[in-house]
Amino acid sequence: MDNYAWSAPVAVLVVGWLAAASALAWCALGSGDAPGRVLAGTAVLVLGGGALVGSMARPRLAASRSGVRVRGPLRGAQYGWSEVSRLRLVHTRRFGRDVPSLELEVHDQRLYVFGWLDLGADPRDVADILSTLRAAN
Repeated sequence: MDNYAWSAPVAVLVVGWLAAASALAWCALGSGDAPGRVLAGTAVLVLGGGALVGSMARPRLAASRSGVRVRGPLRGAQYGWSEVSRLRLVHTRRFGRDVPSLELEVHDQRLYVFGWLDLGADPRDVADILSTLRAAN
């Protein structure tokens, strides 16, 4: 197959939307506890915002023999393989775990960083596929 696409997992988005709706209900119907309402309102903004971005930016990353396409919540960009200046896998230690992320740097000095949540797949597997597609070009 020559066309690949990666997005946030649908199950994660559904959980985000349900959690945001629950926090909104708690905020609207909760007791007169002001700190609790502030906490619930913050949860609505964070969870709802994350679910909205994940829902609008689908697929987050797509690739083919001709290049890559990156989508954000409002717009996307397409780059040919000749415009991709660097593609690398980065490992970061977080909470005692080695967390991989994929970095994609393009000619106009933009750096895109993708983790498991962005891709719905292991960044190591995605890096292997992208490297193969790039080498075939």
